[in-house]
Amino acid sequence: MSDSQYHLHGGFIQFPGGKVTMDADGGAYYDRAFSRWLPVSHEAVSLDGSQYAYLDLKVPGTDARQQLHLVELPSGNEKLYQAAPTGDPAGYVVVSIGPEGIWLSYAGYEGPSGGLFLLDLTTGQMKEVGGQQGIFNPVAGSPGIFWFTDSGPNPQPRGGIGGYLLTRVQRLTVSDGMTNVWFSKDGSDLRVLGIDLTGHPIIADENNVWLGTAQDHTQPIAVPEGFYSAVVADKHGIWLGGDKGIYLYTPNGEVQRISDQVAALAGPCF
Repeated sequence: MSDSQYHLHGGFIQFPGGKVTMDADGGAYYDRAFSRWLPVSHEAVSLDGSQYAYLDLKVPGTDARQQLHLVELPSGNEKLYQAAPTGDPAGYVVVSIGPEGIWLSYAGYEGPSGGLFLLDLTTGQMKEVGGQQGIFNPVAGSPGIFWFTDSGPNPQPRGGIGGYLLTRVQRLTVSDGMTNVWFSKDGSDLRVLGIDLTGHPIIADENNVWLGTAQDHTQPIAVPEGFYSAVVADKHGIWLGGDKGIYLYTPNGEVQRISDQVAALAGPCF
């Protein structure tokens, strides 16, 4: 959450009611299983909350090595894995933790992250998934499924900031490496914010947010125009946090404004 001076803090919001309480011990994610804050976002935490991963800081394009730290809770014991050896210019970000290993993507340098890789925790080896496809900003879906954006068959320049607009959302099935286009919108720069409880993607561009309920079929989520950085799904619906406050998209399709607090979500309601 952001205070009146735009300093970031961890905190809690009461539901219903919307009362905001800042927490001096806050972090990026609240691990309900162990009642503690963690220094990483929810993507880097295992589903049962017993592990989280973080990478050494590295500027992509430099030759410093980069290690991945896998932390066990509640002991705090760490296991180290080599992501990029010395001399390798690659830098990585954590996409998700699964029973098969840790999923990573190339860290973007002033741009989106790219590619999808699986770090095998038994062998310490990393393999690329999805071949040479233009995978940007991958997001884990239901087991064996990832969502990602790409620039489509006719890339459109972003203009003054360089690169190409990410105009399509694709679904990747890990078991066979097959992809299919789920949603596209020419002239937009699309992002997948997360998934709902059934694994469907929540998609955003500069002005809109949609729930991708089926291939080529989306349902608008009528939140105010703004930048929404994260979503969390739970039994109450889909929670969206951003520069316009915190909103709840309920299962019956209604949008409730919960708070005007500027925030990125750090976990589901409990």
